[in-house]
Amino acid sequence: MTTVHDATLAILLLLFDEPVMLNTVRSDYVEVQVGVLLGDRWRHVGQWDGWDYETGDGAELVRLEVKACAAKQVWEQKAPSACSFDVKPRTGYYRAGAEWVEGAGRNADLYVLAWHDRYDDADQRDEGQWIYYVVATTELPESQRVGLVRLEALVHEERAKCVGASDLRGAVDAVAAEVLTRRREAPR
Repeated sequence: MTTVHDATLAILLLLFDEPVMLNTVRSDYVEVQVGVLLGDRWRHVGQWDGWDYETGDGAELVRLEVKACAAKQVWEQKAPSACSFDVKPRTGYYRAGAEWVEGAGRNADLYVLAWHDRYDDADQRDEGQWIYYVVATTELPESQRVGLVRLEALVHEERAKCVGASDLRGAVDAVAAEVLTRRREAPR
């Protein structure tokens, strides 16, 4: 590769190697971080698809979307940012970046909603500082956004899981299994 490529990679590393990242950079970072924590069973599908990871195929295909939110932002703040995740239904999605697939609703079967609650000692690169909410799409409210109060209520009602990095894979696998069980038991 060229020296331009090497220089570009070095700058990209700097963008991602900051304790507090821009929203757009942080969302990409956390998406990849979640994939590493989930392991090889989950395949990353790309930047343009209607979800981020999938496992299985055919009737056993399970799709996962990752969303991230953080209390500490790169700009000067008077107080920590509130947590709110965009989970609004879409009108469709691009498959493999080129083909538009119409279909109203949420495209993923489950979500990993990653919340970084640290403010004073924030290091968003540290997976141990993240809280992961794992929730089946069917459990999400109809609204376009979901915040911590609603997520904590879902956890309390045992309709979602709240875990740290070391327990993320198990929580995602458990919710994915529930999704498949509901799908198999659904009337046809």
